Amino acid sequence: MAERRTIVWANREVQATSLNFRAVEDRWYEYEVEDGTRLRIKPVATEVLRLDGEYDADGNPLYLLKTGNVMSVLSPEALRRTLTLSAYVPRSTQATTTSNSDSSQEWFWTESWQRGERAADEDIAAGRVQHFDDLKSFLAELEDN
Repeated sequence: MAERRTIVWANREVQATSLNFRAVEDRWYEYEVEDGTRLRIKPVATEVLRLDGEYDADGNPLYLLKTGNVMSVLSPEALRRTLTLSAYVPRSTQATTTSNSDSSQEWFWTESWQRGERAADEDIAAGRVQHFDDLKSFLAELEDN
């Protein structure tokens, strides 16, 4: 359900409507650094606001998109350090690979979870996905399989 509230935009207070949304496409952007490291980043929308009564030069309503970034690093073996369970990785190092250092999110950066993320990305790219209009049809598909 849409929620209206006052926000500060362009140094003035405006009314904004928070809108529900869904991801239509989930894309990673990948960069290769000269040392052979691959950096992957995925912007993730956390909130969509439509600025009430505000329009661009083409007459489109203005939107604010609040986002966070998910990032992964895959370095060549020669650059990696072998870690043991007792190895200490300072928070500042973690902050270079994530957009926040919330320890409750550390599971996301485990190799097994990242392997699953890559597999899911491959499935999506290959079209091995299903879309459901409602929860009932989704649950029916689960029961059939």
